[in-house]
Formats: sequence, structure tokens, C-alpha cells
Amino acid sequence: MASLPLFILRSLVAIVTLLLWYVLTTVPVLGKIVLPPFFFSNPLDVLQRAFQWFASGMIWIHLGTTLLESILAFALGSALGIAIGFCFARMPRLAAVFDRLHAAA
Repeated sequence: MASLPLFILRSLVAIVTLLLWYVLTTVPVLGKIVLPPFFFSNPLDVLQRAFQWFASGMIWIHLGTTLLESILAFALGSALGIAIGFCFARMPRLAAVFDRLHAAA
């Protein structure tokens, strides 16, 4: 697909998603807001908070925390995956318990 029509389609998807998010968090449907404000903020509030954090420089603390948590989660998940893989390789009976290919046989 050509890059300009693809860009336009992607932009439309983003715009429709943001509009839907805004409508579902601000406009009552049958007297009730579909996405309650306790759980969901509206996109304008999110944009305002992001602007405030960038203006004050506080965003870097939050981004640093998110990056650290992502790295730790990747490292922990990888270590556990490798350890479990080695356990399955060394204990065929344990591996057979979780092997769904041979479960039906």
C-alpha cells in the first residue's frame, strides 16, 4: 500500500480512537458515563498532565521508573523462563505434564 494512504488510514484510526475515548469518558449514555472517571481519565486530562510534567521536568522521574521496572521485569521473566526450560529439559516427566501436544494421545 502506498505510504500516503496508509498514513491517512493510521491517522484516522488514531483520531477515531481518541474521539471514542473522549466520548466514553465524558458523555453520559442513558444517564451514565460508560467509562467511570474513577478508573478512566479523559484524553484532555492526560494531555494536560503530560504537558505539566514535561514543563516541570518531572516526566523524567516517571520515565526512569518505568524504564527500570521494564528492565527488571524483562530480566526476571527471562531468568524464570530459562530456569523452567532447564527444569523441563532435565525432568522429562515434569515436561510431559505440561506438554499439550501429547496430552490428547
